[in-house]
Amino acid sequence: MDPVKETEEPKFSVVRNPECEVIHVDGVYGTLNPATGQLTFYQDVPKVGIDENGLMSSKSIERVLVVDTRMSPEAFRSIAYWMMEHVQHYEKWMMENFRQQEGMDNDTDQEGSS
Repeated sequence: MDPVKETEEPKFSVVRNPECEVIHVDGVYGTLNPATGQLTFYQDVPKVGIDENGLMSSKSIERVLVVDTRMSPEAFRSIAYWMMEHVQHYEKWMMENFRQQEGMDNDTDQEGSS
C-alpha cells in the first residue's frame, strides 16, 4: 500500500477578509523578473473645473495607485494565463454576438426594402 495515497488532502476554504474592498480600476502597471512579479492597479480620476464660459471642463487627470501587489513569478504567470483564458472566452462571445447583430441588421434592411 502506498502511504502517500493514504494521507488525507488538506481542507481548502475561501474566506473574505473584512478589510477586502471592491474597487474600480482603469489599468495596471506591472513587471516580472526571476525574483518577483508586481502588479500595481490604478484609477484615472479627472480633475474638473469651470472654464471661462462657465462650462465644466477636464483640467487634468490624476492617476491614483490603489493597490500594489507582489507575488512569485509563478503566481504572476498563473494569473496571466487565467486572464488570457477569460479574454479568449470574452472575444469568442463578442464575435458570436456581433455576427448575430449583423444578421439581425441585414434581416431588417431586407424587410425595409421590400
